[in-house]
Amino acid sequence: MILKLYKKSHFTQITWTLIFAIVFAVPDFLQSNTHYLSKSTIFLKLSCLYPWIQVNWIYQAISNLLLIVLAFYVKDVFSRHQLVHRQNFLPSLLIIALFGFQSPFYNQLLSIINLLLLTTSFNFLLQSFDDEKPENSIFSASILLSIASFISYGNLLFFPLIWISFIIFQYYNWRHIPITLVGLITPYLFLFTWMFWHDKLHLLQNFWDVFYHQFFHLTSVIGLLNIIIYILLSFFIFSSLAKIIPETPSKIIAIRRKTTLSIWFIVIALYAFLFYNDKVSDNFILIPLAGLLGYYFRAIQQKRLWIDLLFSFLILILILNKYLMVDATKVL
Repeated sequence: MILKLYKKSHFTQITWTLIFAIVFAVPDFLQSNTHYLSKSTIFLKLSCLYPWIQVNWIYQAISNLLLIVLAFYVKDVFSRHQLVHRQNFLPSLLIIALFGFQSPFYNQLLSIINLLLLTTSFNFLLQSFDDEKPENSIFSASILLSIASFISYGNLLFFPLIWISFIIFQYYNWRHIPITLVGLITPYLFLFTWMFWHDKLHLLQNFWDVFYHQFFHLTSVIGLLNIIIYILLSFFIFSSLAKIIPETPSKIIAIRRKTTLSIWFIVIALYAFLFYNDKVSDNFILIPLAGLLGYYFRAIQQKRLWIDLLFSFLILILILNKYLMVDATKVL
């Protein structure tokens, strides 16, 4: 079973992760209906891709290489902050397997860049718990989150996570709130200045309508395989929370705070996943989910064979779903 493969050495786990990455990457090169660039934000309306990037095999090669980088980067962030074991590469596998399972050929490159920005921002938030003066880490997290909102306005949903990190889990300082607001405003100040000088301010006219429409929309679940994936993921999420939450009070203070912040992260990401009308937002949940499930599977993989069977079944369903989506795009 798959979990047994991740009980082995550091090198073996990396090798299997790369093998799964190749298996999941093959369908990307077999289809020809890739959606390259969304126009869901003002920044994206002003942007374009170079023609050579829109050559499908080049686009897919870049996207899949960046996805592998993202997968190992997410694992490194959780390991560095002692939320998963340093030899646990299950978070990397989960990122690769779950990425874009609803719409696998829609804005892959944008989604991966967005997740890299979100992961780096989350890393700064976790780092702030270890800093004597967390102002720099909080500002860095805020400005990265603001830049990420150029790709999807749904990233703004995670600003409460920054406030939660220092209002609830750190010694509160009133200066932290203006610091986050400056981080939020600064990238948009540069964007609006550029728009003013290039006579593009008319794009702001329908900003609120787009913003409101995207934030209040229930995600539709279509297809038997998607329903099975949702059921399995829901089961694993509740099982992992049932294990992690009782264990959290026994950990040292810094780990307790980081674990609790990760749980808040997954709650906000679930809202974005279910109610935010933007395909890029479907992948927000991957970051906290990879850490949560990666820890859970590592902790129980030697005790419960049926969990290993269910996880292996989930991975096989995800592989099947992606290959079937290739045929679906050919029909379309």
